Amino acid sequence: MAVSFNYFYVIPVQFKKMQKIVSIIFLLISLSSFAQETKRGTIRVKKVKKDVDVNKGEIAYTVARQDPMFKGGPLEMNKFIAKNLKYPEAEKNAKIEGTVYVGFVVGVDGSITSSRISQGVQDGSGLDKEALRIVSIMPKWEPGVYGREKLPMRYVLPIKFQL
Repeated sequence: MAVSFNYFYVIPVQFKKMQKIVSIIFLLISLSSFAQETKRGTIRVKKVKKDVDVNKGEIAYTVARQDPMFKGGPLEMNKFIAKNLKYPEAEKNAKIEGTVYVGFVVGVDGSITSSRISQGVQDGSGLDKEALRIVSIMPKWEPGVYGREKLPMRYVLPIKFQL
């Protein structure tokens, strides 16, 4: 009987030691990841030159902590697009549908620049032009943020045309 009592007594002691070791390892891992996030220069940001303003030396980032956003959020953006979208007559008569992807840069002040078609609809050049028109009349956005710094960021917006 004494053997079994000692045996059960040893297991909780070893379990407690193991618990301490696991918690110390977890603490060290969490501290090291925290240090990497807060240490300046450890997170690299990819830079992409703007399409239009290459000669000025301006850049647009592709990674941010907070992506640029239409003021009011996605629902307000969808309302804006639905209110202002005019389906081109030629594409309407030909029953052409599809999604146009418009790429643009949201500047530090929220303005939209360097808009271009990333992917258009086949035989739907009118849809491409309409998507560019919609983006060109959009109000200023909330800019992308990295840390505490606002920065210009490239954004790709899908605009769906459906009859």
